[in-house]
Amino acid sequence: MSRPPLPCPRFGDSRFPCAVAPGAVGPDSVRLWLRSDAPGPHRLEVWPLDGEGPRRSVSWHFAADADADGTGTLLYPDDFPGEPPPSPLRRHGFRITREHEGVLVGEGRFETLPARPEDTPSTFSFGLLSCHQPFADSGEARPLSVAMLEAARHALAEHDARFLLLGGDQVYVDEPSSLSLFSPAYFRGVAPPGRARLLDCSAEEVRRLYQLRHRQFRDVPGWRALQADYASWPMLDDHEVVNNWGAEPEHSDAEWQRLHHGARAAYHDYQSARVLGPGAPPDTFDFSFDYGSTGFYAMDLRSQRRGGEQPRVYSPAQLARLSSWLDSHRDSRAVFLMLSVPMVYVPSWASAVISLLRSHRGDARDRWTHLWNLPDRDRLLGLLLAHQRRCPGQRVVLLSGDVHLGCAFAIDWLGDSAGSLYQFTSSAVTHVTRGFSAWAAGHLPRAELLLKLEDGPAARLVRLDGVGGANRNPYNALNVGVVEVNDRGTHSTVRFKLVGQDSRHPEQPVTVFDSGEL
Repeated sequence: MSRPPLPCPRFGDSRFPCAVAPGAVGPDSVRLWLRSDAPGPHRLEVWPLDGEGPRRSVSWHFAADADADGTGTLLYPDDFPGEPPPSPLRRHGFRITREHEGVLVGEGRFETLPARPEDTPSTFSFGLLSCHQPFADSGEARPLSVAMLEAARHALAEHDARFLLLGGDQVYVDEPSSLSLFSPAYFRGVAPPGRARLLDCSAEEVRRLYQLRHRQFRDVPGWRALQADYASWPMLDDHEVVNNWGAEPEHSDAEWQRLHHGARAAYHDYQSARVLGPGAPPDTFDFSFDYGSTGFYAMDLRSQRRGGEQPRVYSPAQLARLSSWLDSHRDSRAVFLMLSVPMVYVPSWASAVISLLRSHRGDARDRWTHLWNLPDRDRLLGLLLAHQRRCPGQRVVLLSGDVHLGCAFAIDWLGDSAGSLYQFTSSAVTHVTRGFSAWAAGHLPRAELLLKLEDGPAARLVRLDGVGGANRNPYNALNVGVVEVNDRGTHSTVRFKLVGQDSRHPEQPVTVFDSGEL
């Protein structure tokens, strides 16, 4: 029986007035993000979805900050003195309304975290996804992209995913090309008075333009549903600012820095505030949290990135925070480090060659293997190697997006007892890629067999085989990642699945790669 096609929204048709999303959760708390187009009294209801429990209801005055485009967050129950906390490891529903009119702002779900390491479920899963750009140049959402969001929802439900990690590029300000804020024709239709191009705008004007962009990209029903139904931790990547942000030397110029400040403010309004809370955006958006015996750290590879004579990918202060975090997580069964740009992708020789191609020069400079980035790559890998030597029984996994490719690698240190470092990449969830980029995604990840640190050890790169016939690695079609963590008593194992679409029914998920337990 044929199914009716899913409705495909058009870019900019609706600028939703209201939305909600659960963000950072703890064992007994949740940070809820909302956008409401009217200030005033609002009501929050929270109730358990599994088992018995009361339906709690609290009211507060939502200020609907105009500078933040009507967005804000609340921390439940901490912002409501006397309100009892939710219980650990329980699913909850929530609903926010404007109190006097009864207008629905939004509703969704979240699951609280384990209270102690020993309370960690024997098996739990979470979702990994990145690169949300569903629109064609016509402005219509691609049917395949809309169907992939439905397939992702089915896959996450089937695997009982507890939360989502969003690996970057949840918004594209520069794609599709016909609707790019850098397109003169498109910009004329949205430009502030007296501005001929985006780079002429003040930081405040950029913030408002980017806020609109966040609304336009969020206003895809499947994407909004994913944001509402799972607690999610997002990270910034380049397209939330501009393609290859920070990799070009000119990005240090004053006009680009104004754009950077406005873009980061809008990103904080719509994404990072759900993790870091309200207020001005911090210098970097890196964050960490624990799911029982498993630790998670997300690095910000964009906010302080620069190319040219004094290049860097991240600040020394951020690496120091990661080092302290790793030291405090020696007893964790597994640790995950989210890097928006994958460590293993384009081989060094390819990075050099691509640098000579004008149309792809920035892409090469954006990779860890570019000469500008190798010192920071080696410092990070050296830190991880030292940690693995101290914690040989711990699973250490890199999680990435960005490259419009799903893949799984082991990084095996040669002649060293540290064992394997794993890298899982899921990208893109809705961005259909063609041409050279699609070819590169399917071929270049196979090319480099050895990774050598300067004045340090070497590692062999192993492209992982799949199990049960699910062996498409790399995979260069739309995908979502599902990561499974299994407690085996004395240690944990990890398992990575890439989920694509059924060719006949693209709204149905198909596991195209399954690493098995590692």
